[in-house]
Amino acid sequence: MSNDDKPLARRRQLAVYERNKRFPTIQPNRDRHILHIATPGFGLPKNSREALDRSEEPNLAVILQECLAKHMLMLRDVVSNRQTPDARYCRMEFYSRARHETLHSYPVIAHFICRKDHTAAMHGVRRFAAMRQSGLWQRYETVLVARRELAREQEARTAA
Repeated sequence: MSNDDKPLARRRQLAVYERNKRFPTIQPNRDRHILHIATPGFGLPKNSREALDRSEEPNLAVILQECLAKHMLMLRDVVSNRQTPDARYCRMEFYSRARHETLHSYPVIAHFICRKDHTAAMHGVRRFAAMRQSGLWQRYETVLVARRELAREQEARTAA
């Protein structure tokens, strides 16, 4: 680049900078990619068997849907920074299943659930393994089964 072109290149850079200041680039909504992927009706399979028929490995959206259904949580509970035990356990199970059932890396898994850092996924996988080894996870799953049965009974009462 010659000396005559440098001022022109600098003027172009400043013009782009000024244009971006006046018209900032639209940042996608934080949850938009998850909501489109993890919401039924957006081309996702209705159950995990259909997902396995479509591909060799389940994708992150299917795993997230299964975890949400198992823990009876909504997407906003898991995506938010809430520290309730149910949301934490659901996130840990999602991290572990996503890591072991797919070929995605920690940064991809963490970004999918709106975490900025891959260490959240790494920590979740380690904690989930420790809980399974110590037997705490089996106790928590029995609590989940009892909650689901209670929810079914309440639905049957309201329907009758």
